[in-house]
Amino acid sequence: MRMTTPVCIALLFAGTVHAAPPAEEGVARSVTAFYETCVRLQLAGVPDAGQRAQLRPLVSPALDAALAAADEAETRYAKKTNRQVPPLVQGDLFTSLFEGASRVTVASCSGDAGRASCPVDFVYQDSKSGPETKWQDRVHVVKAATGWVVDDVEYAGSWSFARRGRLTDTLKAVVREADR
Repeated sequence: MRMTTPVCIALLFAGTVHAAPPAEEGVARSVTAFYETCVRLQLAGVPDAGQRAQLRPLVSPALDAALAAADEAETRYAKKTNRQVPPLVQGDLFTSLFEGASRVTVASCSGDAGRASCPVDFVYQDSKSGPETKWQDRVHVVKAATGWVVDDVEYAGSWSFARRGRLTDTLKAVVREADR
């Protein structure tokens, strides 16, 4: 069977077509809203039920469930240790830096119609005249019925005491440690 040129070209492009890119502006807006909420809530450690209620529209159901499980684990741990030891998670949970971020800028996002990831530039400055700490983490988002929501954070800070790995792995480790 002999194919005509237009058919060959159509078949060639059919094999290379990718899913439509995410609506980058909507993805970036969702990530920015998430971090603005984190800063406003002054989150430290695992968010409690009230804080999670405010984050819920901005995170995936899977991340919301992982945060709830980690909060329950922190409660069990505090009870088991008679609150004589610090919580399992201290400091900012959603960035590589313990102190969190003073400023957040979402860089160019990439992905497809259902998932995307965005490098996020963070700056922490203790006071207006103090030195700045700058770094970049990667935020993974998914498309939900209500729009783009945060599904995970990939920590990428390069200093000695930076959080490592992923947010979801940290939350699973909290649950495991509380149940030891």
